[in-house]
Amino acid sequence: MRTKLFLNQKVEKMLDKQDHIIAGISGGADSVCLLFVLLEWQKERAFRLEVVHIDHGIRGIKSKEDADFVKALCKRHQVPFHLYQYDVPELAKEEKLSLEETARNCRYKAFEEVRSLVGGTKIAVAHNKEDQAETILMNLVRGSGLAGLSGMRAIHGKLIRPLLGYSRKEIESYLLERNISWRTDSTNLETKYTRNKVRQEIIPRLQDSLNHQAVEHIVEAGQHVLKAQEFLIGESVIRAKRIGKMQDEQVWLGRVILLQETEIMQEYILRQWLKWLGAGLRDIGMVHIGQMRALAAGHSGKQIDLPGDYVCKCTGEFLVLRKKLIVTERGEATPLVMQGETRYGKWRVFTEIEPFVNQEIQEKKYTKWLDYGTMTATAHVRSRQEGDYFYIAEGSKKLKKYFIDEKILEESRSQIPLIAIGNHIIWIVGHRISERCKVTAETKRILKIQIVEDSYEPKD
Repeated sequence: MRTKLFLNQKVEKMLDKQDHIIAGISGGADSVCLLFVLLEWQKERAFRLEVVHIDHGIRGIKSKEDADFVKALCKRHQVPFHLYQYDVPELAKEEKLSLEETARNCRYKAFEEVRSLVGGTKIAVAHNKEDQAETILMNLVRGSGLAGLSGMRAIHGKLIRPLLGYSRKEIESYLLERNISWRTDSTNLETKYTRNKVRQEIIPRLQDSLNHQAVEHIVEAGQHVLKAQEFLIGESVIRAKRIGKMQDEQVWLGRVILLQETEIMQEYILRQWLKWLGAGLRDIGMVHIGQMRALAAGHSGKQIDLPGDYVCKCTGEFLVLRKKLIVTERGEATPLVMQGETRYGKWRVFTEIEPFVNQEIQEKKYTKWLDYGTMTATAHVRSRQEGDYFYIAEGSKKLKKYFIDEKILEESRSQIPLIAIGNHIIWIVGHRISERCKVTAETKRILKIQIVEDSYEPKD
């Protein structure tokens, strides 16, 4: 009976009739198997298929022979073929990365380029069960958290791994029984590469000395870890929303509530909010999480820098996460040009005066409509000053008190442009206007003010 790699329920979720698959095919046993399995499944699913082959510039004439081999396979089965060539050794030197990491970056760059070019929906790669075990072991040795110990995902965004549940033995049996040939990459035997060392030395020793089913057990352990990881992520999403909120591109976390959570849940909550804030999690290590937790438990006023130009600050009862501020030169207060444009630092301010004919006044963050009749003197664009105030329904309010109530950090306050007449702030840009300048039924003319960053054209 011939070996069959089934289109099982898990794989069915990967492939759809509307899909356009970009398959990475090197010419080795795993990737050749992937190509033929996709061709076999294509009969049932009728998805579109294209192949990408990468010449890494490492094996000379052998690389060309690999490319010719894959090209011929694609021609025989009428599959579009794309060849990409990179000088990986030279790129590794320039980027100060290992050959392995550079080669991987080149592969996925090529896959994504073709996917974008042809309108592909998914990228298929040929990782198998042994690759999974190797990945889990390498992540364990490197000091990974649960995400790394759970290994690779069969479906990860646009990336799919249809053979992840199958062993090399099953893959090679599939090919041999069908008289399908493949290429052997001699660099896979060189133990100077980390993965090859794990593959050629460490896993065989585990199988021979401890348990011949070591690979299966490592993969099973990874699946259990994945379940725990998914549970913790789900719980952290629920708790993160309860503990914190996003306001003006800053995350405010209640310190007391955060510290009441278990240590591992604190870690997941912090990572979840960093993700929502837009910070890349790849460079956020346990040392940074530990520093953030210590900050939450410490005295107000302290701050730490995080990878990716983010900071974490302890202020009052809150732990605040935000992007680092870029301080711009604002200069002196600048008179606001009426019916025209005013430049102030990185900002452009546009004004128009027009009759008020009972039109609806919209609520916008960076465009406001004011009662022009309240402009009793020259307005200026400037940053905050001592003694600044504005009006709310109940009376006047100090600008400093407003900033405190709105939890705007001290270092952020000078970055907020203001439209002011003397110390009367008629508009805290990005926030609210003074109650005394609001458009009412008695308004005769309105002043429309719009503020944009220098690189943008004005629009409503």
